[in-house]
Amino acid sequence: MADFTAQLQHIKQRLNKSLGGKPSAETPASIAQTIANDFPSAEDDVESYLGPLWQCVIKLAQDASHNHPAQDKLVNMVSEVMLLPDDQEIRIWGDEKKWKELPLLGAEFREQINGPEGADDEKEQSKITRSWINFHAFAARLNGKGVTDWWDIPLWMLRQGLEEDLSAAPKLHDCHIMTAAQIIEHSGAIMLATKVIPTEELDDTEKRMFAAGCLFKGEAGYTPERWTFWSRRLREEAEKCSSDEVKNAALRAARLMEIWLERTKAGQS
Repeated sequence: MADFTAQLQHIKQRLNKSLGGKPSAETPASIAQTIANDFPSAEDDVESYLGPLWQCVIKLAQDASHNHPAQDKLVNMVSEVMLLPDDQEIRIWGDEKKWKELPLLGAEFREQINGPEGADDEKEQSKITRSWINFHAFAARLNGKGVTDWWDIPLWMLRQGLEEDLSAAPKLHDCHIMTAAQIIEHSGAIMLATKVIPTEELDDTEKRMFAAGCLFKGEAGYTPERWTFWSRRLREEAEKCSSDEVKNAALRAARLMEIWLERTKAGQS
């Protein structure tokens, strides 16, 4: 199996330069092209190349504040990877893939969704919380920009934060609420337009996957009823936040949800 340490380190260095505040010659398109140029020819090497690559991107997103321009720059880079030509042969686990599918990125995303964890040390808890919020802000930006179309993770996060009793883990209250606010802020409009209003018919497996949390008594999946419930819960939980930043983000997200839904209903009448 080939060793891609040097290539991946070079890409990481270029990404770091592109994310900095100073003007850089490193463009998202040029970095994406390097990723394609360095892509291994042997199928057995693909996972050991793409896995660490996406892990690097995720780590950079986790380290970039949810409202920092670096988040948008990372989204632009992933978008350029998505736009790479379809003529490059990419085989993973025996299947033919295209760059537009962002192969293995979804698998790496799913490695990040168990949590957030609670910690006794205040500094460690703050680090965990920031990383969790930043990651989901990045994921929401990808969906909101149409780079990805992965709606299972945001639904699970909204269920976790807005459909469960958060009093059992008070240290994580603001983390859950801020995560929900970031999901709505960066992908709520497209979520409403593509998932909530044109409600999909779910099979039995999907009904179990996307079932309601203990506080919501409605149907599984994305529905207008669930959207309204989330909006109300954001307002309710905003008043319990220990941070003004989180409180304001939650109230802002709730207001956005109300406005978007009002406009949608007006357009249908």
